[in-house]
Amino acid sequence: SSLSAKMVSKIEVLGRYEEYSLLLTGAVERLFARDELEAGIGCPCHTATVTVTSKGQTHTYTGLPLWRLVGYVDDDLFPVPQEGIHYNDGDFNDTLAAAGYTITLAASDGYTQSVAADLIARDDRFIVAFKSDGVFLDPAADGYMRFVFDDTVELPDESGLNSVKFLVQIGLDL
Repeated sequence: SSLSAKMVSKIEVLGRYEEYSLLLTGAVERLFARDELEAGIGCPCHTATVTVTSKGQTHTYTGLPLWRLVGYVDDDLFPVPQEGIHYNDGDFNDTLAAAGYTITLAASDGYTQSVAADLIARDDRFIVAFKSDGVFLDPAADGYMRFVFDDTVELPDESGLNSVKFLVQIGLDL
């Protein structure tokens, strides 16, 4: 089991550790560091998994539901930073989401994508992914985080919503 380290004869460190973070801005600002984010996806009760088919290839992505992250900055009700990634159903402001603010997902290269809050509200099919097919994303190809959504999502015709590689910031236009 993962709780025991008996009979270990060798530990090999592959690559070097690089710090990364995710900035969320809205009514308040919250910066999640790598250790918080990875601890969050380490607990199955916090994660969501989606299936994405693109360019003829299907992948399974695992990450944190976007609406849950938005709940940290959509108003002044949110878990304290000492709790790390922690969800309370009351943290997400349904009234504000129904009013229709925009969420902007920004990549490190300047690419942005906007999505309506009412579209992602309480829907675990829109995630900030950290893993693809059970393996952490390749930082050179996708960045440490990627916004994706499940193939089952029916988008409004005018949405034009795409995934966002190299995700570094989520901003709410309240």
